[in-house]
This record gives sequence, structure tokens and C-alpha cells, in this order.
Amino acid sequence: MKNLLVAQRVGVGVVLLCLAFAPSSARGEVVLSNLGGEFDDCQTGTAGFERAEQFTTAADGPYVLNSVTFSLLDADESDTFTTTLNADGGSAPGAVLATIGSAEFGGSMTYTDFTLIPASEIILASNTTYWLVSAVLSPSCVLKLSVDLPTGEFTFDTSLYSGNSGATWSNDELASIFAIDASPQEVPSLGGVAAMALALLLAGAGLLTFRRRAA
Repeated sequence: MKNLLVAQRVGVGVVLLCLAFAPSSARGEVVLSNLGGEFDDCQTGTAGFERAEQFTTAADGPYVLNSVTFSLLDADESDTFTTTLNADGGSAPGAVLATIGSAEFGGSMTYTDFTLIPASEIILASNTTYWLVSAVLSPSCVLKLSVDLPTGEFTFDTSLYSGNSGATWSNDELASIFAIDASPQEVPSLGGVAAMALALLLAGAGLLTFRRRAA
């Protein structure tokens, strides 16, 4: 009976330890978007053409960037559309921080929403300005633009375009039609820390009892 109690004590400790370290299921949400905005124009792209959308995160971060969705023409398979996350360079994009993803075109030549999902975790700091920089290479009118600017928990700042790979930039009153999905970065809660401490205590006490009896 005593051995059973020791085993139960160790088992409870292990379960609590697993719960303490179990990944959370924080749900992402759209924090900035103008999807569904008026379709006012569209963008083709030659070699070196880029568009940049500047935004600022909210105060209650940091955040995990889950995805970015653009309203695009499903252009020819040889055409390309790739988006990076860039630091703020003041009035223009700064250094590339991460590649968010590329659209995989199928050639249907219809407009649809392409969701780009980062291959690895991207963290956005609170109250920080970033840029989405998209390189567009297509003779087709790939990227939808709108006079309706993105709104949401994050703040949209400005839209730029460049024809020389970002050497110089020009302002555009139209914004790309896009949406950012992000979720608060999970940090250990007080409950999780308490569960971990209790788990270690129970498991340690159980193993100590077992060793004493074995001796």
C-alpha cells in the first residue's frame, strides 16, 4: 500500500510537471486589415519592384506573427511575390528581419486571398514599427490596392513603392490590400510556475521515500 502511495505521488508530480510545460493554445486574431476594401487599382512588377507597408504594434505585446494575407491575382506560375518583415529605417524600410513567405501561383488568373505563413516563429515587440516589404515580379496586375487603409489593433502608418530594389522610395496614397494575423506571445503564468513547483516537490518527495526504502 505504501509503495502504491509513493507511485501515486510521483505520478501526480509528473502530470503536474507536464501541465506546467504544456504548450498554450493562444488563438491568433486579425490585428490589422483592409481585406474587403474597395479595389481601386492593382500593381504589376518588373525586376527590382517592391512595395512596403509600414505598421506599428500595440502596447500589450510581444506578439507572434502567425500569417500575412494579401489579395492577389493567381498569376502565372513563373511570376513571383515574396514578402519580408523589415525593421524601421525611419522614413523607409530598414534591414530585413525575416522572410514571411511567398505566394505559390497556379495560373488561374483570378483574384483570391493568399496567406503567407512564416516557416519559423517571428516575434513582434510592443509599440514597435515594422515594414512589410513585398517584391513583385509579374507582367500581370498582381497586387490589389485600395484607398481604404488598414485598421485594427495595430496601427497602419504609410505605403511606399520602389522600382530599384529599395534604393529609393516614393509615397503612395493607396495601400496594398492585406491582413496581419498575430497572437500575444505566451509567457509562463503564475499558475504554471506554481504547478511546476508543486510537481517538482511531489516528485522529489516520492523519489526520496522510494530511495530510503530501497536502502
